[in-house]
Amino acid sequence: MKSVNADLTSSFSTHHHLNPTILEKYRETEWIFAIYNNIELASIYHMSPIDLEFPYFKRWEEKWNATGRDINNPKIPVRFVQAHGILIYES
Repeated sequence: MKSVNADLTSSFSTHHHLNPTILEKYRETEWIFAIYNNIELASIYHMSPIDLEFPYFKRWEEKWNATGRDINNPKIPVRFVQAHGILIYES
């Protein structure tokens, strides 16, 4: 589960040292994104790993392969989750 206070930032953080091992874990789990406005839960979205593969995971993997270095906390935009995720809760 990833959460974000939409009043403070427009994207979800991922991992401080993203690398192929972490990406493999990301590819094996369902994703839940919670969007808050300050401390109030506004919405929750579900995304499968395949929903994130080509816009994010594949690109991050290519970047890591090109540099051989961990990627510092790549982001997933709130707007992407809202546009492509399945809304499972809305206040």
